[in-house]
This record gives sequence, structure tokens and C-alpha cells, in this order.
Amino acid sequence: MTLETEFYPYTTFDGRYAYASGRIRALETNLLDRQKIAKLASAKNMDHFFSELSESCYKPYIEKFERDFLFEELLFQVYKDLIDELTFLSPEKGIKDFFNLYFDSYNIKMILKHVYYGKDYEEKLFPYGDIGAEIVEDGNFDEKMIPERYKHLFVDFNDNIREANNGELRINEMVDKFYYSELIKESVKIDSPFLVYLNRHNIELINGYILMRNSIFDFGHLLLLENGFTPTSDLKKMADWDFKALVKYYKGEYASLFPQNVKDPVEILKHFTASKGEFIVGLRSQSEFITMGIEVLISYFYKKKEELKTLRKIFLAKMRNISYEEIMELI
Repeated sequence: MTLETEFYPYTTFDGRYAYASGRIRALETNLLDRQKIAKLASAKNMDHFFSELSESCYKPYIEKFERDFLFEELLFQVYKDLIDELTFLSPEKGIKDFFNLYFDSYNIKMILKHVYYGKDYEEKLFPYGDIGAEIVEDGNFDEKMIPERYKHLFVDFNDNIREANNGELRINEMVDKFYYSELIKESVKIDSPFLVYLNRHNIELINGYILMRNSIFDFGHLLLLENGFTPTSDLKKMADWDFKALVKYYKGEYASLFPQNVKDPVEILKHFTASKGEFIVGLRSQSEFITMGIEVLISYFYKKKEELKTLRKIFLAKMRNISYEEIMELI
């Protein structure tokens, strides 16, 4: 059995997106480049960090918010402005559901982990989408406040995860399985073959990671995602393969994700894990072949999201006095 992935010719051209695509191409010129990120990471102190960040598109936000402990609010405001603009620019208003799915899935993970550990949230929830912390009171869920789309996740958590070992891992897997399945549906709904193709690759890589991880550590359960390139029936059979056989299979399409001359399975898995994100980013960059279309907007969303995640990592690292070398490794 060999892995054969589909290739989608990037010929989408939707005239409704003429202005939107032009606007996004202009916004992309304001994204922080590697040199700017390195300068932010090398900032001597917090004042230097904000001074450097002020010399970018973030200047209006820094002037609006106090610097230190309101940085989360600053990022949330950037997200709000981003989603508002992309929703306004898109003739296909279903794009908002696409974005809400991302925010809701993240919030659900945080909420379930909060309940599982019985602790306060370590990170703030996104103030967007259809679900927030208000659904939890004294460790229980208010079913009336949970959108129908997500209720089964909370039922499954109560029935199968709440008292289980490896709860955090199982929460991640359960929500990811739902998220990527819904993401495919949303991509079909907004009529984007490119996004379907992109997400099928993402699902394929996640399944590859799950199978290889399980062959090394054997967590005792295997929750595989649907809608990748490899049929689910074949994936279940592959659960019995040894690590070398799995590596051989996935090397057929994703050779660049595996290190050369490395034999230790754990090190190979680490490299694969670190590299698969870059591979997906590379695929997303192919949206540049799409002159006009909803893909241009969504691709920009992903680029901006990654930039904001990077800024947050640098900010937190500066707060903890982490060295430049460690920050660069972290991001």
C-alpha cells in the first residue's frame, strides 16, 4: 500500500473578490518579516519590545492599550478587527462560521481542561464565536447554553473522559477530530476545493503522527481523524504496523518531514512533529496562485493568526526573562 495524495490545480478566479483580494495583498505587506521578529525577540527589556513593535502596524494598538498586563486585550482587539474586516470583505458570509469554528474549538478545549483538572483557566478564552466560560458553573455544564453543534463533545467528555487517564490528551484528540471534520464541511460549504485539499493534508499528517506516536508509547486508545487521503479502514489496519513500516509509508509523500541518518524513533517523531506545521504553511502559501477568491482571505487569516501567536510567545518570554536563543528556538 502506498500513499497517493490528490493535487488541486490552483485556478480559482472569482470576480466578486476583486477588491477584497487587492486589499488583502496590501495588508500582507504589513506582516512582520523574520528580521522584525528577530529584533522583537532580542529586545533588551519590555520597553524596548514595545518600542520596536510600535514601528509596525501595531502602533495604534499600543497607543490604545497599556503595555504590560493588557497585552492579551491588545491581541484580542487585533483579532476582532481582523475578523470584522475579513467578514466585511467577503461576499460569502459563511466565512464567519469558518472563523467561529476555530475560536469555538479552542475555547472548548480550554473549558474541558479546566473542568478536568478543576483549576482556573491558565489562558484567556477568545471573546468570539458561540461558546464561552459562562457555560460552566461549579464544574458542571449548563446544557441550555451549549450550542447544539457542540453538545455531543460535552456529553462525550462527561461519559468517557472526565474520570479517565490521559484526559488532556483525549480532550485534544476528541475536539481535533470534530474540528477537522467540520472544517472540511465548512470548506465545502464556502465552495473552496483548495481549502478541502489543504485540510485533507493536515488530517493525513495528524493521523500519521497519531499512528507513529502510538507505535512508540501505546496510550491504549487510538482516535483517528476522518477525511484524510488514507481511508479510515486502512488506518485501523495500520495501527498494528511497527514504527519502521509507518515511516516508510508516510515518507512516500512527506519525505521532507523525516530527518536523515536518525534511527531513534522518538527523535524521528519530534522532527516530524516540528516539520509538519512548516509543510502546511508551505501549502497555504500556494494560495498566492489564486488571484481572486475566498482562499486569499482565509490564507491571510492563518498568516495573521501565526503572527499573533508568535508575538504572544515573545511577550511572555520577555516577561519571564528568557534569553534570545531560547525565544528563537521557541518560535
